[in-house]
Amino acid sequence: MKIICRKLLQCYLKLLVVVAVFFYRPIIIAIAGSTNKHFFKEQIKDRLVLAGFAVRSNPKDFNTEIGLPLAILNLPSGYHSYKKWWPIIWRAPAALFKKLPRILVLELGVSDRGNMKYLLSLVEPRMVIITDITQRYLEGFDDIEELMDEYEYLVGRVNHRNGLVVLNYDNLKVRELAEKTKAEVCFFSLNDDIVVKNSRPGFWSASIIKKEEGAQQIIIRHETKQQEHRINRPGDHHIYALLAGLIAEEKIGGLDHD
Repeated sequence: MKIICRKLLQCYLKLLVVVAVFFYRPIIIAIAGSTNKHFFKEQIKDRLVLAGFAVRSNPKDFNTEIGLPLAILNLPSGYHSYKKWWPIIWRAPAALFKKLPRILVLELGVSDRGNMKYLLSLVEPRMVIITDITQRYLEGFDDIEELMDEYEYLVGRVNHRNGLVVLNYDNLKVRELAEKTKAEVCFFSLNDDIVVKNSRPGFWSASIIKKEEGAQQIIIRHETKQQEHRINRPGDHHIYALLAGLIAEEKIGGLDHD
């Protein structure tokens, strides 16, 4: 009975999301990968908000078959309580009358084979950002290659005319995804040599100038340009997230049309 109810709820939410996305046509930025999706999402959202865009992102863990529709429609979850779900189900259609923000920055979570295909039946991203791909959270897959199929499907679905795929150059598995898409590709890296060797547009790198307690001063290089940034958090994952945010901020103008 529980499985049947979940499937019915999943179908109900999918119908509402497909209708909402069709009518309001937001630009969808999808963030996927084994780790650090939350940091990337927050950095990208913050930079786009500062740039003047109306942006919505999913709360943490609202990135699966039921969580993603709730995030898009800006609805809460009833979690494991039937009593809490009924009022949410009852008022969910009202979300169709509330215009979606111009941009949705959404984490896509995959834990089993076929998850990505279902999530992409809900949304059609114009920009896809892959943080990394590792052996973590591999429980639902036979091997890493089966997991890779999910990400290959994702980048392969990006429109080659007005889409963008943003990849972590430092992760070999992620880098190889460039061969699986016909869309424009950008890379980000913590290796300055890639900018020197690949001076064409699409390569972004960062290097640390100075580390302080709880902060780091970095320099970002892109083509012939460079700029300094201060990040008030330690850790390479925050630098990667900043790089992705800068790419999204620069490229969003080219995607902001129908």
